[in-house]
Order: sequence, then structure tokens, then C-alpha cells
Amino acid sequence: MLRAVIDANIFYSAFQRDLLWNLVALRVFQPKWTVEIETEWTRNLLANRPDLSEQRVNRTKLLLRKHGWDWQILRKPTINLIPELPDLDDQHVL
Repeated sequence: MLRAVIDANIFYSAFQRDLLWNLVALRVFQPKWTVEIETEWTRNLLANRPDLSEQRVNRTKLLLRKHGWDWQILRKPTINLIPELPDLDDQHVL
């Protein structure tokens, strides 16, 4: 099965997130992400969408975890060959 790292910008949009999770439910691929990616999308969503409560966003996060079996990436790269990115905050994605 194909595994794919999902970045925060995909989780941010409800449309993209729902489309993606339909593919996950069909077992087309296995989503992977880090706690840092999760923190980024939830923080930005709460900052930009005052109509959403923290409780609602956390519920979504927990559902994604539940249905994104074996989602968490725990290991950090052991070698420092990560290319320089325009946004240094995205280093963790690589």
C-alpha cells in the first residue's frame, strides 16, 4: 500500500480533508503525519476561523487520528541532507 505524508495545508481545508479521507477509507493509501503538522493546521485553523471552536477542531483531529490508522511519524531524519526550503517551518515535512 502506498504511504503519503500529508502536510498541514491539506488538513486545513475541509473539502480537501474530506476528499482525502474518502480515499483513505477506500484504502487507496495510508496517510502519515507528525504532531508538528497536526499542530500547525489546528493552530492556523483556530486563528483564521473564529467561527470554529477549539472543541470542534480537536474532535476533527481525533477522528483523523482514529481513521488514519498508524498515522504518526515518530522518527526524525538522522542525516542532515534536507534541502533548504523557502519556509524553514516546513523542514519537518521533509
